Amino acid sequence: MRNRAMAEAVAGLEAAGVACRLPPVGMMVAVLSALMAVEFDAAFFSMGPMT
Repeated sequence: MRNRAMAEAVAGLEAAGVACRLPPVGMMVAVLSALMAVEFDAAFFSMGPMT
């Protein structure tokens, strides 16, 4: 699991008997150059406004 806080939340829900799974993790980037330089294992990327 990619994020410890999310993994702990999923584990807590599963321990309580709640069926759940970790959602895809994405990333919102507001600066195009940052998107080109990022090394992040994300299911998706979203660009912010380019104004």
